[in-house]
Amino acid sequence: MKDDRGKLKLLKVVQYWDTDEPGVIIVTLNDGWCWENEPGEHVKGFDSQKDVLNDIKNVQRCTCNICTNKI
Repeated sequence: MKDDRGKLKLLKVVQYWDTDEPGVIIVTLNDGWCWENEPGEHVKGFDSQKDVLNDIKNVQRCTCNICTNKI
């Protein structure tokens, strides 16, 4: 994400980006967001930073019970 809008979206939707485990990036989304086509999924593992950035573009508003009760 090279433009300011992309950087702002990344900051808005990502709560935590864990790189402690070698070869794996675990991304936790903020409340109210989920991975596309995976309602209720707020955490996902990736092999590379490129994979993370590709999937971040397609996050969507989450309508699971947990998110709707917090927002």
